[in-house]
Amino acid sequence: MSGRFRLFPLATTIVNRQRDRRIFEGYSGTTSRKEYKLTPEPPDTDFRKEFPPDPIIGSELDEAARVWMVYRKEAEAFDKTLLQGWSEMLDIFLIFAGIFSAVAAAFSIESYQLLQLDNGAYAAAALYMLVAAGTHPEGAMLPPPPDLSFKSPLSRWINGLWFTSILLSLAVALLFILAKQWITEYRSRNNASAKNPRDWARRREIYFSVLNSWPVAEVVALLPVLLHLSLFLFFAGVVAFLWTLDQAIAVWLIVFGAFLGLFYLGCTLVPLGVPESPTSTPLAMLIRTAVLSIVLFSLKSSLSALRKADPYLFVRGSRAHVRNTRASLVRKVFSLVRKLS
Repeated sequence: MSGRFRLFPLATTIVNRQRDRRIFEGYSGTTSRKEYKLTPEPPDTDFRKEFPPDPIIGSELDEAARVWMVYRKEAEAFDKTLLQGWSEMLDIFLIFAGIFSAVAAAFSIESYQLLQLDNGAYAAAALYMLVAAGTHPEGAMLPPPPDLSFKSPLSRWINGLWFTSILLSLAVALLFILAKQWITEYRSRNNASAKNPRDWARRREIYFSVLNSWPVAEVVALLPVLLHLSLFLFFAGVVAFLWTLDQAIAVWLIVFGAFLGLFYLGCTLVPLGVPESPTSTPLAMLIRTAVLSIVLFSLKSSLSALRKADPYLFVRGSRAHVRNTRASLVRKVFSLVRKLS
């Protein structure tokens, strides 16, 4: 600022500020804040032995307060349960994906030959005609070469199903490895040293909020579904492969696969209506959440439509009018829910 806008000299301003600070601190500048200590609690429980109470009133949110130590213990227990469940499930499915990919690759090694020319059959026919030509040289002719552009539709379906199953299982295995790395990184971040318990609690809350904001749980829940899909694709390829060899065995596998598919759908869909069902899976939880979100969105849309149709619907009026309005609104909502169900 220029000199003409300074009403008092700079030194006078500094002195006044120091005087005001001394007045605020108690006219002496040396008096400290009075502390009120709590009566020590006897360590008669395991909780009090592990987490002694804060001795001074007003220090409940200090750097080493008891609340941060309790928070750390509970947060570590929660993270351990959550991440250990994810990690064990990923380990099981990762082993299954490796074994399944090996089995499917063994079948594909035999099936991809169906897409190639049958050179053996052509050579056998040519040798037969040459032998026939040696016996009857006048009317002997070599067989025409096979059609290079011909591919059996069934062989294409078999190889398409099996190779899609292999690629899908390998992709799921790659995503399993990435998910394991996400879990390891989250653990290493939380296990890193912190300056004090309060800083650790703040850091963990940041990482946990980011973990919830990103669809990590949804990805972990959908990965087994992709692996199940690859298994059913492989099963369909087996049925198509056996259809050309023995239709009776293929029909039996179709019946067996139908029962297996119905059982799988039943175990997945029953928890939607019975949340306490023991067959509940993370996928069922996601489907239930999606269905509830759709129902709530439909209810909000219906309420907004009713509000536009009757602007005075939610305006306070006589008791009879409010009671009749609420009753009609409840009937409309129940009718909407009945239609959705």
